Amino acid sequence: VTFFCVLDHILFRKMTEVSKYFSRSFWDGLLWIVTFLATVLVDVDLGLMIGILFSFLIVTLRSALPQVTILAR
Repeated sequence: VTFFCVLDHILFRKMTEVSKYFSRSFWDGLLWIVTFLATVLVDVDLGLMIGILFSFLIVTLRSALPQVTILAR
């Protein structure tokens, strides 16, 4: 029972960090949530691999679809 209380406390403390990553960038927050949930729900090794692959996907999408701003005079 004590183990689960400590685990719940750690998970709750880590979930409060989500706002910090979302304030930096939407994509950083999304990456954090996907990696965290995959690590907790699946397995540590597989969850981190999912996080790495999702990170590569985000970098590929953001480089393929750049944001362009036209400056007026």
